[in-house]
Amino acid sequence: MYQTDKNTAISEIWLQYEAELLAFLQSKLNNYDEAEDLLQELFFRLMDQKKDLWEIKNTRAWLFRVARNKVIDAYRSRSKINGLQKITTTEDIDALPEKKQQPEEPVAQLDRCLLRNLEELPPADAQIIEQCDLNGMKQAEFARQNNLTLPAAKARLLRARKKLRAAIIKNCQVQFDTSGKVCGHIPR
Repeated sequence: MYQTDKNTAISEIWLQYEAELLAFLQSKLNNYDEAEDLLQELFFRLMDQKKDLWEIKNTRAWLFRVARNKVIDAYRSRSKINGLQKITTTEDIDALPEKKQQPEEPVAQLDRCLLRNLEELPPADAQIIEQCDLNGMKQAEFARQNNLTLPAAKARLLRARKKLRAAIIKNCQVQFDTSGKVCGHIPR
């Protein structure tokens, strides 16, 4: 029971700060994939901290201190490889200017989420979406290759799209504005 309580507490802490931590890592690294990798390392560090979790007085401050240290380590490895500016202290990382990223439309940022959720669909649904939507195959050609009527192929594609949409909305916590357009999400 005690173990479950700590797991629940860790999940709640993580949900509360995950998006903020990812934004911080992206602002310092200007590399989404590297920021996601460091975010995952940070989560594992939080999991390792499970036994001492109750001793941390300010969890948010602890998480950001660990995140800052991860960024320092990333810059140190970059400097070894590329001969970049030497980073030795947390003050050095704080002095780095935040890198500006070109703003993307929120819907364009869903590509990673789409691919992850596509992999989790049943194979028949993933196949028709990949063939017709991603590879540009005509629905009539898909129907012919799979011994389906055109209306059956269209219905199958529509059902698969609905499943994928529901999975993305749920798993990536997609938010919509008042006109129904995607205005944000939490990458997972």
